[in-house]
Amino acid sequence: MDEKTLARFWSKVEKTESCWLWTASRNTRGYGQLRISGANVTAHRLSWTIAHGRTPEQCVLHRCDVRTCVNPAHLFEGSNRDNVNDRVRKQRSARVLNKEQAIEAMRRVAQGESYRSIGDALGVSTGAIFRLAKGQTWRWLHEEISAVAASRREK
Repeated sequence: MDEKTLARFWSKVEKTESCWLWTASRNTRGYGQLRISGANVTAHRLSWTIAHGRTPEQCVLHRCDVRTCVNPAHLFEGSNRDNVNDRVRKQRSARVLNKEQAIEAMRRVAQGESYRSIGDALGVSTGAIFRLAKGQTWRWLHEEISAVAASRREK
């Protein structure tokens, strides 16, 4: 990496006691980014590359969970599965409905409430509610609810 790119990178980093924060452009997911040779590169991946002298072969994950952090001591390389497991372990998977929330969402859909309103209330995306309502997710729960409803109609 050339000195000009390195200087540009470091000019956009604010070092605090723990995290080194990216202060420039961010992508739509909130990660720092820098344009190099016509391509956007995430700042944390670039920081990891600078620190390790090679391009990472997998994901670069944050120990600190601060998306704008570029402190190499807070970054580690891992697979996509590692990334998912890290999110679950740190309880950052709030975008996934549990069974009670799925039932509540299905009840609200049946009452005609908007997907957006339900998603906002349950902390998930509108798309998550759409997929639930269309039976693309929680299919077994749809079948269970249908069976219970059918047995009630028979009585």
